[in-house]
This record gives sequence, C-alpha cells and structure tokens, in this order.
Amino acid sequence: MTEKELLADVIELLNDRPELTWCHFPDSRKQQGITGFPDLVIVGPYGVMFRELKLKHKAKLEGNQVRWRYALTAARANYAVWTEQDLADGFIAAALDMIAYGSGCTHGPATMRDGKTLCYACNPSLIDSKAA
Repeated sequence: MTEKELLADVIELLNDRPELTWCHFPDSRKQQGITGFPDLVIVGPYGVMFRELKLKHKAKLEGNQVRWRYALTAARANYAVWTEQDLADGFIAAALDMIAYGSGCTHGPATMRDGKTLCYACNPSLIDSKAA
C-alpha cells in the first residue's frame, strides 16, 4: 500500500460519515506558516482531530512534523499518526465513528488493540504509574 492509497481509503471512510467535516493538506510546504502541518483535520459533533498519515515502515515524523505534534499535544489537541495497520485493524473507522457519533477514545490505537484504556489523555493516572 502507498500513502496515496491509504489517504484514498481514509477519504472513503470520511465521505461515508456526513457528520464529519474535513480538510486534507497535501503538502504543507506550499502553505504559509510553519511547514509540517498534519495531513488531515477532521471535525465532528464530538471532537476535532489532527492526523498525520504514514506507512508503517516510514512512520517516522520529520522536521516540523515533530514540532506540530508537540505543539498540538501540548495544547491537548487530539493528534495521532495513522498507518495502514490502523486501517486494517478498523481503528480509523472506529475513531471516526467516535467523533461523528460520540463515545469512546480517539487518542490512540493502543486503546482499541489492547481492549483496555491505555490512553494517557483518557486515564491520567497512567502517567503517574508509568513514572513509578
């Protein structure tokens, strides 16, 4: 799978949910301001999410993509990187359903894959237990 194919599959999921409003930024280097802005901004009745799309074998953020990740997460924005594995696992569809229809966590795939709340945003006590 290519990143373009991943994007096409995500767009299909987005278009299946008319409750969501979204915008794709194909190349933030051509925008004004700080480069590296996430690929997608998705807004629904139950939240806003910023998503960077990466292939699993190329999932490393580069340059200002890291800056945006830190800025958005520091502001408590719902930011994550989605890969083709998240698509195959059904996590992307589930996350979109959550901001379209409500309930659940949309912060990261660990919550869905492990069947328990491993999200630091949803369960801040994990931060303390991790430090212990």
